[in-house]
Amino acid sequence: MLLFALPVAVSAVVGFFLVSTPRRYGILVGLGVAAAVVLLVVSYLVAPTSPGGCSDCGEYFGRWWEPALTVFFLVLLLVAWAVGLAVGAGLREYSASRRKPIAHE
Repeated sequence: MLLFALPVAVSAVVGFFLVSTPRRYGILVGLGVAAAVVLLVVSYLVAPTSPGGCSDCGEYFGRWWEPALTVFFLVLLLVAWAVGLAVGAGLREYSASRRKPIAHE
């Protein structure tokens, strides 16, 4: 659970300061997807080329790793990133609406 708290917290701060339009939200989610792809490639590159201490791993693309588990965690982290962005954007809108003066009729 703690693994997902950090991306939610970081993306909530990023969302608060940077998400002012749906387009910006989409761009930041796209950056999260790009980061997930980079993490997938890095996890592939650091995987050993010979069988090692992982009993559940298999040989995929010449490396001993478990890509399904890696993708599962990356998708969960990406969802946490998107939720955090939405929370930050929502907090931004809420704080902006609290600062607006109420018009009296």
